[in-house]
Amino acid sequence: MSVVDRQATGIALHPSKLGRSRALFVVLLALAAGCAPKRQAAAVPERVQSAPASAGDAVALHGYVGRSLIDAEMVPTRAGLHGCYRELGTSTRARLDGTLGAETAPSTAGTDAAQGGEGEAHEFDCRFESRSDIARLGGIVARCAALGDTSHARVWTLNGTFYAVKDGAATPFFLGPTQFPSVPDELMLALDHAEAPPRACAPFLDVLDVKSLPGDRRAVLYARSFPCEADARNAGEARPEPALARLRLALLSKEDSAHPRIVPLTVDDDADAVELHVYEFVAGQEIFELERADEGLSGANGAGYVNTRRTLFALTQSGRAGPLLELPEVQSVAGCDASDTVSLERAELDGDAPPELVLAKDHHDKPCESAALSSDPVSSTYAAYSFDPELGRFVPLAVESSELGQRELTGLDDVSEADDAWQAPRTEHPCSVPVAP
Repeated sequence: MSVVDRQATGIALHPSKLGRSRALFVVLLALAAGCAPKRQAAAVPERVQSAPASAGDAVALHGYVGRSLIDAEMVPTRAGLHGCYRELGTSTRARLDGTLGAETAPSTAGTDAAQGGEGEAHEFDCRFESRSDIARLGGIVARCAALGDTSHARVWTLNGTFYAVKDGAATPFFLGPTQFPSVPDELMLALDHAEAPPRACAPFLDVLDVKSLPGDRRAVLYARSFPCEADARNAGEARPEPALARLRLALLSKEDSAHPRIVPLTVDDDADAVELHVYEFVAGQEIFELERADEGLSGANGAGYVNTRRTLFALTQSGRAGPLLELPEVQSVAGCDASDTVSLERAELDGDAPPELVLAKDHHDKPCESAALSSDPVSSTYAAYSFDPELGRFVPLAVESSELGQRELTGLDDVSEADDAWQAPRTEHPCSVPVAP
């Protein structure tokens, strides 16, 4: 297709579409944008004609203008997108009206995303105009990327440069999908400012999971990345941030979103889906689990499968993440229970506190032949670990699996509960976009 389909298109942000392929898509889109020829700062883009709104729901996007975090509401139009954005923590508001140019060949990231099952990739050159209620603020030249067939819903990412009318200054501009459009401004700003030094742009903060914890607390799992880093590398300002976003954990009181405890993790946001679990090991000591799932197709017969990776960690006495403990990887046929399950247990092996962690791996035969797994596995194996609460470290113990199978084991309780308070659209969004009938 050489020109943009002028018919109204929807935009979807379903959580199942926001995984590893999306992360690669966003990062390599940034690289593609960074490799494009640099425009002169004074070359403010010409005005774009505001396109009439088409019927459709406004969707939430999140990103940055320079070092300022923004969120946006956008709706599809017959010629592109229109909506508005606001700067978090300020009264700054601006409208956005944009058109899509001719569709171009998808980048490697887009091809990878399509092969990952997220739909056909589409990329466009796009131009936006930003204006306040009384004046034009500037123009945006960007690459707009979408996943999904043109006749179906899309996941949009906008990555480019904002050129100010006032002085022609060029500023990085980015918008991407978000699963949690109602995260409080004070929390987003705290996550933004928690790590130094400042960069050429604010980070793209992708909240992936939110859980309620005992004691009126919340745990927030999010990824932090810098799509503008491609431009920085081209300018000779290489940064150590990896290509994929790194995961972070924020712990906070439900009564105080402005002062989270940030726990950086050495884990990439590289999965189709990621979920956080929190277990009570002993009173006052919690174990955190990252459960990452990837879907794929078997090369032999094309059957779908789900690959699940689980990673455990605990916090040190200083509040940092201790060494990671990787659980055995588990693969299952799509639509079926996994043949292997790994449960977390504790046992008193040496009589000294704290107890030992035991991983119990059960193997079941032909799990697809019944609605649920049999209560009796075909075989079970066990592995034990001592725990150092000061260093948050699990150390493997030389204890025979058969001996552990004879011990009294107690399953760990998952004390985290899904918290969807921030998944709903803002009830009174100051940047609401009216949709024409």
